[in-house]
Amino acid sequence: MNNVKLMVSVNIEFIGILQGKMGKKKHNVELVDSVTITTLIQMLEKTFKKDTRAISEALNPETDLMILVNGKEIGILNGVNTVLKDDSTVTFIPISHGG
Repeated sequence: MNNVKLMVSVNIEFIGILQGKMGKKKHNVELVDSVTITTLIQMLEKTFKKDTRAISEALNPETDLMILVNGKEIGILNGVNTVLKDDSTVTFIPISHGG
């Protein structure tokens, strides 16, 4: 049996205040096939040594961050367990609340 791991390319977009926190608007990563949103977030925490708290808090169900995969909110997919496929686009959108 051959244990070849396939790689997938994932496009990441940071919207609003996250652009400043991450230092860029777009980022591309190569990941092992069958990677989930949870794994992507953990990888981003290691890649960006900046304040990634807003993204890592996305693992909390009461977060103020919307995550889209190919334009669909992950809540209608499989949440943070959504598997990313080759050429997926993951968009992180902070939700602002007025007071």
